[in-house]
Amino acid sequence: MHIDSIQLFRVRLTDFTSSSGAELESVLVAMSSGDRIGFGEASLTVGPFEAPEWASGAFDCIRDWMAPAIVGREVNSGHDLQKAIEPFQGNSRAKSALDMAWWNLRAEELGKPLFEVLGGSRIAIPVGISLFPKESIDDLLADVGAAVDAGYAVVTLKFRPGWDIQVVRAVRETFAVAPVAIDCDGMCSLGQQEMFYRLEDFFLQFIEQPFAADDLVGHAMLQQAIRTPICLDQSVTSLARVEQAIDLGSCRQLRIDVAAVGGLTPALAIREVCEEARVPCALGGGASGALAYYSAAALGTLPNLTAPAEAVAFHTAVWNKPGEAASIKTTKAGTLGLLLPKTPGAGIAIDLQILAESAVDQATIC
Repeated sequence: MHIDSIQLFRVRLTDFTSSSGAELESVLVAMSSGDRIGFGEASLTVGPFEAPEWASGAFDCIRDWMAPAIVGREVNSGHDLQKAIEPFQGNSRAKSALDMAWWNLRAEELGKPLFEVLGGSRIAIPVGISLFPKESIDDLLADVGAAVDAGYAVVTLKFRPGWDIQVVRAVRETFAVAPVAIDCDGMCSLGQQEMFYRLEDFFLQFIEQPFAADDLVGHAMLQQAIRTPICLDQSVTSLARVEQAIDLGSCRQLRIDVAAVGGLTPALAIREVCEEARVPCALGGGASGALAYYSAAALGTLPNLTAPAEAVAFHTAVWNKPGEAASIKTTKAGTLGLLLPKTPGAGIAIDLQILAESAVDQATIC
C-alpha cells in the first residue's frame, strides 16, 4: 500500500476534559493511498499534565518527523509502519495516531470492519466502571448500587489515602457478592503490605496498579504474597515491559491502553504474548475522541481480552458523520457489553471539510 499523503489536524474537544479536569485536544491523521483515506486520532491534554506528551507537541512531532518518514513509502503492514517511525524515541500517542490511521486505511481497502481486520469477531465487550471518591460513603454506596443495577461487569473503586480500607469494607458489607475491584493509580508502596493482606478479606476481583509504573519488582513481591490478582495499567507501556512483568510474575492480568503503547500494532503483539502466558487482558485508556475510542475498542473483540474494559467518556464531534453507533447491550452473562458497528473501518466516518474548518492547526505532508 503506497502512502501518498498525510493530512494533520489539531482540534479542541470543546466542553470535554480528562478525568483530572485537564483540557483535551485531538490530533487527527488522514492517511491517503489512492482514493482511500484512513483516519487515526490521538487525544491528549493541552500540556504535559498527565503524560510526557501533549497535543501541540504530538502534532509537531508527526508533521516534522514521523509523517515525512512514511509518505511516499510502501507500507503493507502495521509492522512496516512501526519500523518507519522506530528511530523516533517515545511519543507513543503520536505513533498511535499514525498506526491507527494505517489500520483503518487497511480496513477501508478491504471493505471490512476494523475488528475483523485485526482478527476479532463481533462480540459484546464486557464493560466495567470506575468510581472516584465522593463527599461521603453514603454517596459512594448510592453510585455503587446504581452501577450494580445497571449491570457493569465490575465496579472499580479509586483507592486513595483516607479513602481506602474503610470504604471497601462499607461497599462489601452493603454489596456482599457484587464484582468489586480497587484502582490505586500507583499511589501505594510496598511498605503498606499489611494493608493489602487485609484487603484479601473482601474478595476483590483485582487490585489495579498498586505501585509506581516502573516498580515491577515490587509488584511481583506483592503478587507472590496475596491471592487477589494484580492488574497492571500504567506499567503497560511496551511489549518489552510486558514481557518483563510476565517473567517477574508482577501481575495476573493487565490493561492495554492502545495510545500508551504506541498503537494497535504493538497492542496486538502484547495481546499475543499475554495469551501465550495465560495472562488475561482488558482495554484501558482515558477520555478521547470517538474515532480513537472506537478504533481502540476493536482490539477488545480479540481472544484473551476477557477482563472488563474501562467505561470511559468519548467526544462525538461535529466532524463525525452520522452513522451506525456502537451500542451497549446486556450479554448472556447478564452484564453490560459494548457492541461495535459492522461498517467498514472503525465505524466513525469523518467529514474532512468540517474537520478542516474546526482545526486550530493543520498541515499536509505529501
